[in-house]
Amino acid sequence: MHHHRGGNTQPNNQFNINKLVSIKLGTLLSSQTTTAFE
Repeated sequence: MHHHRGGNTQPNNQFNINKLVSIKLGTLLSSQTTTAFE
């Protein structure tokens, strides 16, 4: 399902950004929970 168009780079870029943000949030949450349980 790869459609190569000029305007198709935007939503794909947004998806990559969302993935990065969720990963950063996940690491933040995990580090917070570990400090809370100590």
